[in-house]
Amino acid sequence: MASQSVGAAAVLKRDNPLCDYYHCAMHALNLCVAACTDQADVRACLTTVKALTTFFNTSAKRAEALQRAVERFCPEQTRSKLCGTSGGSETLYA
Repeated sequence: MASQSVGAAAVLKRDNPLCDYYHCAMHALNLCVAACTDQADVRACLTTVKALTTFFNTSAKRAEALQRAVERFCPEQTRSKLCGTSGGSETLYA
């Protein structure tokens, strides 16, 4: 169990009282996804998302085509920026 009162966080806090505890949101998401993969439909959906991500991430031309399609068909106010690179124009939208 992860919290600031048990485990490694508790030991760190005991030895370093000024140490703050921040639980990783991605770890929490990973735990949720792992619990959901018992459902066949969720597992199939995640497999499809993984395949699509690989498809677009392994080709600059496909990634650019996806970017153009998102810009063309999705109004900007309905897009939410999920991630981008610090120096490039790569962006993943939901």
